Amino acid sequence: MRFLLIALIFCSAASMANELRFAPLPMLSEKALRANYSAFLEYLEQATGIDISWRYVPEYGQILDALASDQLDMAYLGPLPYVELKHRAPHVVPLVRFLEADGASHYYCVLVRFGEEGHGDEFLLRNLRIGLTQPQSTCGFLAVSVMLKRHGSSPLDDGNSFEYAGGHDKVALGVLEGKYDIGGLQESIASNYRSLDLRVVERAGPYPGFTLVVNTRTMTLRQIDHIRQALLSGDYEQHKMGPLFSRAIVPAQDSDYDSFRADWRPVKKILERR
Repeated sequence: MRFLLIALIFCSAASMANELRFAPLPMLSEKALRANYSAFLEYLEQATGIDISWRYVPEYGQILDALASDQLDMAYLGPLPYVELKHRAPHVVPLVRFLEADGASHYYCVLVRFGEEGHGDEFLLRNLRIGLTQPQSTCGFLAVSVMLKRHGSSPLDDGNSFEYAGGHDKVALGVLEGKYDIGGLQESIASNYRSLDLRVVERAGPYPGFTLVVNTRTMTLRQIDHIRQALLSGDYEQHKMGPLFSRAIVPAQDSDYDSFRADWRPVKKILERR
């Protein structure tokens, strides 16, 4: 049934020779995603002469399934989605990584709550409603487990319960609206809600930055090389690609995620025992 759903989402499953299918992680609403990625895709098309079609997929898992089954050619992934995908789809490889706005090659996840300054010791981590992003999100169960563990707690213990909100912005709004007592999301997105008294109470990371992955079974070496050159040439700096991509871009390799894999394995075992 799941693959039938994916087939419906990717109704043009057979990739045309000169068209590549791209999807980003659904960290924000579809409208916000299109605004963030439109200039990036326009630049790639102009620089490479390759047509790139947009795909919006509402769940992280569906993006991973689509890459594994050759229904996507490229995607913008965080470290956890990439590591999970690489385990079952070795034909998907990281092409480049995007540095953070401050030039850092890593980013942080945060635990937030509404209206209270301070850090973890100032509130009880019991009987809490916890908002998480999505199961394959780095800032979801993984990072929240790491942050709560520092205070002797867990999303699975002490009367706590968690719910997957579907996106980072939805976690933030859920906390602000009182649906969740605390929530986990990417620090850069949480900062957008600081003026609304969304307070950071814990921080996890650093985690390796987001990467553009390519499907080597559906793309030619020439296509992959053209896209790599376009992104590493520096020419993109003259093209206003928005806040996500107006920063340095560096080559990526699978070994960039080795330390992250070591952190993820213990949390994965906990989930598998549930």
